Parts: sequence; structure tokens; C-alpha cells
Amino acid sequence: SLMDNKYTRSVAIFPDNWGGYGADINHFQAGGGLNMRGYAGYLMSQLDKNGGVRNTYKGTTGYAENIELEFQELFSFIGRIAPKLNSVIGLKTYLFGDIGAINFNLPDESFAMSDFRADAGIGCALTIKRFPPLQLVKPLIIRFDMPLFLNSTPYNSPEYIQMRWVVGINRAF
Repeated sequence: SLMDNKYTRSVAIFPDNWGGYGADINHFQAGGGLNMRGYAGYLMSQLDKNGGVRNTYKGTTGYAENIELEFQELFSFIGRIAPKLNSVIGLKTYLFGDIGAINFNLPDESFAMSDFRADAGIGCALTIKRFPPLQLVKPLIIRFDMPLFLNSTPYNSPEYIQMRWVVGINRAF
């Protein structure tokens, strides 16, 4: 959870307006959950069987498939130029795609799943492998993902293909 992570629980690490949930996508996502990177912070409105509006940003069950195709070989020259740098930091670049859905029914209602959602884009993950004065600190991964395609867009930004970006701590899945 966000409160268990030493980077995301602290105030001022990320601007307040990057987090939270609202009518559009925000710019921060913590790893975990269904990890639909293109929908980070979006309430994801869904019509129920009675025509009412439900938000599908959370639920009790769901499914997702997250795929990454790495291509960091394009940046392998960095390791040849500064081999010691490779032992301290690593850079992975990738194309990604996420698909999934989540339930939105209340506990006393019939089971109901949201519409299928998908996103795709390009991203990179910078891993700080070692903090030389602090050898026992776990590696820190800072992600920068650009979900360029969404199959279900927010009303506030209706373009299916659009420049979007999300910053995250640790891998998405």
C-alpha cells in the first residue's frame, strides 16, 4: 500500500495534484493492484444495469494482464562507456500493454463487471541498485510510463491516442 512504502507515504515526494482520484488520469501510480497504467487516478465511470453511474477504480475482484517487451539493448553503450555505473544503476526500456476489468457491485447486489479496458505505450524503469553509503537499502525503481493509447477515455480527455505520462515507484506488477 502507499502508506507502507517509505517513498510514497512521505509528503512532498510527489506533488499532491499527481495523486488521488478524479475525472481524468493523474500522473502518479504505485505498483500493485490491476496496474492499468493508462487509468491511474481515474474514477472510471461505468453505467450499471439501471442507468446509474458507478466508479470502477476499485472493487473486490478483477482480472488484468500486463505485458512488457523490453528493448534496452539500444542503450547498452552506456555500460561500455561507464562499466562501474552498471553496478550502481540500471535502465530498462519497454513497450507495454495492459488489459483488464474489475467488479463494481456492492456486497448485497448481483455480481457486475466493468467494461473491458486496455492501454498501451512506452516506458522506462531506472533502478538504483546500490546506495554506496547504505549497502543494506533495497533497490529503488523509478518508472516513467507513457500510456499513449486508451480504449476507454475520460470525458475530460476524449482522444484515444494522446500524450499521457505516469511516474511510479517500483515495478507496476
